[in-house]
Amino acid sequence: MGKVRSDKSSAQVADRSDRTAGKPLQVLLVEDNTADVLLCHGALQEIPLKVEVAVAHDAEEALALLSDNSFLTDLVVLDLNLPKFSGYQVLERYTRKSVPVVVFTSSRSEVDARCALALGASDVVQKPSELRPYRDAVRTIVEKAGGAIL
Repeated sequence: MGKVRSDKSSAQVADRSDRTAGKPLQVLLVEDNTADVLLCHGALQEIPLKVEVAVAHDAEEALALLSDNSFLTDLVVLDLNLPKFSGYQVLERYTRKSVPVVVFTSSRSEVDARCALALGASDVVQKPSELRPYRDAVRTIVEKAGGAIL
């Protein structure tokens, strides 16, 4: 069963090579909607991969974490519609391109998807409106990243 924590310090890891020794996958979830945060946590509790989640509730908080060299994460899951400024601006300002960013958005626009990919997102996943497909999408995003990092 996946382990989920939402405190920022949980996403700090000294050495990513320790993952093979059972270290959890570190995920930064950039999401302002509390219901979506809870759905993500629920989905991650259903997977066998160890996962620790830090949550940034707006783009400014996300960039502050991502610009802090002591904050290490293996994956960023980014909503586009955020307070203060957009997920696009996070992608523009994010400099650690070695960490994949998956845009997880309710937008159904091909233009939004192409723009996010052009700005450096590694993937764009549409948020399903139904509970089970939503949880499946979250698990797929994280399991795919976990497999690629191992």
